Amino acid sequence: MEVLHRIEKDAQFLFIPGAMDYRRQELELRRVDPNDCVMTLREYVAFLHEVFAEYNLTADRRRRVDAHMEAAGVYPSPGGLWAWAWAMGMAVRRHVNQSDLITTLLPRDMGRVTREAVRFAKCDYSSETIQRRQWTTLARNFGGLNVPVFHYPGAMARIWTPDEMGAGMLELSLSPESKVSPEASFEEYLDSYAHQTMRQPDIKHSNKMQAVEFLNRRTALVELSKRLTAEALSRASGPAPSMTDARILEIASSTTGQTSESRTREALRDEAALAHQSMLDSLLQSMDLDPKI
Repeated sequence: MEVLHRIEKDAQFLFIPGAMDYRRQELELRRVDPNDCVMTLREYVAFLHEVFAEYNLTADRRRRVDAHMEAAGVYPSPGGLWAWAWAMGMAVRRHVNQSDLITTLLPRDMGRVTREAVRFAKCDYSSETIQRRQWTTLARNFGGLNVPVFHYPGAMARIWTPDEMGAGMLELSLSPESKVSPEASFEEYLDSYAHQTMRQPDIKHSNKMQAVEFLNRRTALVELSKRLTAEALSRASGPAPSMTDARILEIASSTTGQTSESRTREALRDEAALAHQSMLDSLLQSMDLDPKI
């Protein structure tokens, strides 16, 4: 670990914007502004991968190469020594069950079987095995239940839960309808959820202010309609026309002025008759009958 940290510090300080070394900061040899940081967690991991790969392939290890290794053409680097040792059978390969790696290395949390899927961190997961065993159907009929889940913090694509009907773990995949992409890390998803939670008071306040504004506009429209109606009623004299007569007057007044009210009434009656006949023709055609019979 000391070697890894030494390699990491030598490669990143004075080269990555925002990289901090508290010892140097205490000695006032380096002042850091957090606003200068430019890398995300995923980009920083990629940077460290390049640093360690360069070290493994280029670090000088000539003092570790003996005469036999030199004759075999061993490249004098940590990677070259490792490759030669592996070829000579000096390395030991140990098989570890995937379920043991999952339960030992990955964080454990609690998920819930719901009507739709297995829900963890407000995201839905499922698999063919779960669908075949009808977990969601059981939850729909008898209520949901909590199940332990293990998740990989580097990506939200998969989670694992113990197989209650056998040994090992069940692998569940992220549903396409979830609110996070599979390649997003768990920390990035938590940051997004925390940011969304902090925005809720501002969103609720904005919605309330807009609701008040729309209410005032609707109230003004209603008051204007009341005032115009009262003014019209105050100027009206004689008996009020029916709705049909009012419609005839409206159409007659909107024409060129050459159409009388009687002709307007006849035009409306003819229009209604044509619409009625058209409806009957369509009905007869749908019955495979000839409308002229």
